[in-house]
Amino acid sequence: MKYFTAKILSCVLLFSTILINADEIKDTSQTTITTNSKPYYFYDGNIIGSQSKYNPGDFFINGGFGVWQFASDRKILDFNYEKAFSNTWKSMTHPMYAIQQFGVKAWLTSEIIPTSFELKHGQFFPNYFLHTLGAGMQSRKMEEWYRYNNVPFPRIFSIVTMLSEHYFEEVIEDGGYNGLSEDPVTDMYIFNPLGILLFLNDDVCNFFSKNLSLNEWSLQPSFNFKTGQLENMGQFYVAKLPLEHTHTWSAIAYFGMQELFGITRTFANEKSLSLTGGVIVNSLGAADISNSQKAYTANLRWSAGVFYDVKNSLLMSLVATGAEHNRLRLNIYPGVLKIGSFSPGIFVDNTGEWSTGISVRYCPIGAAVGTGKNYW
Repeated sequence: MKYFTAKILSCVLLFSTILINADEIKDTSQTTITTNSKPYYFYDGNIIGSQSKYNPGDFFINGGFGVWQFASDRKILDFNYEKAFSNTWKSMTHPMYAIQQFGVKAWLTSEIIPTSFELKHGQFFPNYFLHTLGAGMQSRKMEEWYRYNNVPFPRIFSIVTMLSEHYFEEVIEDGGYNGLSEDPVTDMYIFNPLGILLFLNDDVCNFFSKNLSLNEWSLQPSFNFKTGQLENMGQFYVAKLPLEHTHTWSAIAYFGMQELFGITRTFANEKSLSLTGGVIVNSLGAADISNSQKAYTANLRWSAGVFYDVKNSLLMSLVATGAEHNRLRLNIYPGVLKIGSFSPGIFVDNTGEWSTGISVRYCPIGAAVGTGKNYW
C-alpha cells in the first residue's frame, strides 16, 4: 500500500510539474482548416494531444477492446475470435429469436424505453449515450478525418469503418458465449445506425460541437510484451456545458466505462483544467430481469480524475479508482514531452500490476512493459 501511495504521489508530482510549465506547450493546431469548404465540427487537425492520436486504427482498438477495461485477462492473441464471431453472427441473423430468448418485455423496458433508473434496468444508458450520441459523433468525426486526409468518398469510408468497429466490439463483448444475445441486435440494428443518421445533420453537429463541446478523449492502447496483455485501451467521450458567457467556467462530463462529472476552468489559449469525480464499472454481474445469462448489470466503484486539454484535445489525464482492474492511470499525450523533434505519448497504470508504455502519432498501438508485481 505504501508503494502504491508513492506511485500516486509520483504521478501527481509529474502531472503538476508539467502544468506549471504548461505555457511552454505550443499550440500547433490550425485555426482554420482549408482543405475544402465543408465544415469541420469534431476534428481540427490538431497535432498535439488526443486529437493527434485519432485515426481509424486507434478508434478500432480503443472501441473494439474497450470492454476489457475491467477484465483481468486481456491477452489479445489468445482470445477465441472464431467462436465469438460465430456467436455474434448467429444473433445478428436471428434477431427476433435473440430478443425472444432475452424476453420481449425485458428488452423493451431495459434496452429501448427507460422505465427505471435501477442499475439492473440501465442497459438503455450506454445505448443512448454511447451508441447513439458517442458513436454518432464518432461517425461524423471519422468522416472529417477521412476528408481532412483527402481520402475519396469520406462518408462511405466512415460508415464502413464505424459498422466494422461496432461489429468487432460486439464480438469482443460476446467473449465466446454459447447462445443468442439481444445485445448486438439492439446496438447494430437500432442505436448505432440511429447515431450515424443523427450526425449526418449539420444542425445536430453544430449544436453538440458548439454548445456542449462534445468530443472523444480515448486512451493510448499498447501491447505488453512481457504479459501478452493489451494495456491502456478505452473509448471515452467528453462534453462541457459553459456556466457563464465568457466560457471561463464549465460543467464537464466524461463518460464511457466510467462516468465522471466536475468543473472545468479555461485559461489563456483555450487551455483547460478539469477536476472530476464519479463512478467506474468494476465488473458486470447478472441482472434478474430475464432468464437470459446475457442480462447484465454494472457493479460500480468510486472514481476521480484530473484532465488538462487544449482546444478540447486532451494533453494529460490522471485517474484513480476503487476498481480492481483500473486502479490508477496516467496518460500524457504526444506534443507534451519532447526529445528533440520526437514527441511520444506515455502512460503509467495499475490494472492488477504496474505497467508503462509509449505511443506515437499515426500508430494505433504502442509498446508496453509490466513489472509483473502487484503492490496494491
